Amino acid sequence: MTGSDAVRIVALRAGEIACQAGRSVVWVTLLLAAAALGASPASAQRAEVLPVPPDVEAILTESITAERATIRFEPSDSVLAEAVAARIRTQAPLPAVSDTIPWGATIFLPRTESVIETLLEGARPEWSAALARPADGWIILPAGRGEPTGRRDLIGEVLRHEWAHIGLHQAVGGYRGPRWFVEGYAQWAAGWDNEAAWRLRIALATNDSLSLNALTFRWPGDRAEAEIAYLVSATVLDYLVEQSGERGLRIFIERWASSGNFEVALRETYGLTSGRLAAGSARRSWWSSRTRSS
Repeated sequence: MTGSDAVRIVALRAGEIACQAGRSVVWVTLLLAAAALGASPASAQRAEVLPVPPDVEAILTESITAERATIRFEPSDSVLAEAVAARIRTQAPLPAVSDTIPWGATIFLPRTESVIETLLEGARPEWSAALARPADGWIILPAGRGEPTGRRDLIGEVLRHEWAHIGLHQAVGGYRGPRWFVEGYAQWAAGWDNEAAWRLRIALATNDSLSLNALTFRWPGDRAEAEIAYLVSATVLDYLVEQSGERGLRIFIERWASSGNFEVALRETYGLTSGRLAAGSARRSWWSSRTRSS
C-alpha cells in the first residue's frame, strides 16, 4: 500500500513495540512522506498535516499548542496534556536531523476505542500502547479509561519513539526505506537499556528469524518477537554511528532525501549495500548486547 493511504501504527509500552497497520488493517512496510532536510518547514512538507476530523474534535474539545505540536484532549485529561506539552518543549532535538523537525504534529489523547478507530480508520492491535500516522503528522496516545491523570507512562520513551517516526518521515522527503532502518532509527532515538540488551542477546542466540536479512522480508507479528526486532534494528543505527558518528548519519539522511533512494545514499555515505550492512550489524548486534549487559 502506498501514497496517502498508508497508516503507520507503532505500539510501545516500556520497550514493548507492536507492528504497523494500514487502512486495510494489514501489516505493511512503513511509508515515509515529508520534507527534505534543510528546507524551511513551510516549503519542505510534501503533504499537509491532516485537520482534526469533526467527530473527533467534538469529543477532544480541548487543545494546547506546544512548539511544533498541538495536543487534543478531553477536559478530564488536562494534566496529561500539560505533561505531554512540557515533554515536547523540553526534550532534546532528534539526532541527525534538523532541530526544526518534526513540526506541525497533532497529538491526540483519546480515551475511547471509538475515537482511536476513527483516527486510524480501523481497529488497533489490542495490546498496543501508542500509535502514529507519520504521513498525516498524527500521534495517538490513548489516555486510559477513567484515570484522572491519564497515562503518564506514555510520555517518556513512547512519545519519543513516535516523535522520531514523524521526524524521520519529514526529514527524508517521502522516500521509502527498509522497515528495519525506519524502526531502528525511532528505537535508537528513544533509547534502550541493559535489560533490553539481555533480551536481545538471548534472542539472537536462539532465533535466526530475527536477523536483519530476515527482517527485510518479514516483520514479526508476535509482541515478544516484535520487541526484539526493534532492538535488532536499533543496533544498525548504533553500528552506523560507530562507523562515522552522528554527522555521518545526518549526511546519509540528507542524501537519502535528495536522491530519493535509500540504497544510493547508503552506498555514497558508507560504501555499503544493505546486504553488507546486515552482515556488519549482525556482528555488532551480538557485541552490543554483550557490552550493554556487562
